[in-house]
This record gives sequence, structure tokens and C-alpha cells, in this order.
Amino acid sequence: MEELSAEELDELANTLEKVTHVVRKASREMEEISPEELDEVMRAPQSKPRKSKVLERSYHNWFYETKQSYGECDNPDCIDPRGADTAMVAEANGFKMCRFCFLAGWMQEEA
Repeated sequence: MEELSAEELDELANTLEKVTHVVRKASREMEEISPEELDEVMRAPQSKPRKSKVLERSYHNWFYETKQSYGECDNPDCIDPRGADTAMVAEANGFKMCRFCFLAGWMQEEA
């Protein structure tokens, strides 16, 4: 190991003193929480994030958030090339719609 010079030792001692001062000051400024207060905070009911009622029109939501079945799309201008009873449809906003109409935003309510 390499030996430190007297100047380097003094510099390290000064740095240690500054760090110690900062830590002591921070610990005095920190508010301590009693075990009772911590227990009260931990037992408080947690609010749950609310789900939006509007289903975002995306591929992920089509495949994982809607329940599909075989049927006919309610859109009279549907562009699904598969036809009436071979298309998968899901109910959104009270209408049965195919994936194409779902992703295009047909009958989407304005937020």
C-alpha cells in the first residue's frame, strides 16, 4: 500500500469533518416518526387508481380488454373483408363492432 503524505491526511481529515457536520445537521432536521404514527400511516386505507370508463382504441385493448365473439358488425359501412358471420366482434359503447371499426374509432364517445 502507498503511504499518504501529511497534506493528504490533513485533507482527508477536513473532508471527514465536513461530511460529519452535514450528516449531523441533516439528522437534526429530519422529523422522527414514532412507532404509533408509523402504524397509523400503514393501517390507513389506500386509495386505488380509478379505471377510465373510456376504452382506448388500441390493438392491446382489442385483444385483451374486450370479449370477442363471432357475429356481424353493427357498422353499416364496415370495411372488414371477412363478411357477416365470420368476423370477430366485441361490444363497445353498446354496439357490436369488428376489429377494423374498433381501431378506427367508430361510434367512439367524445371525452
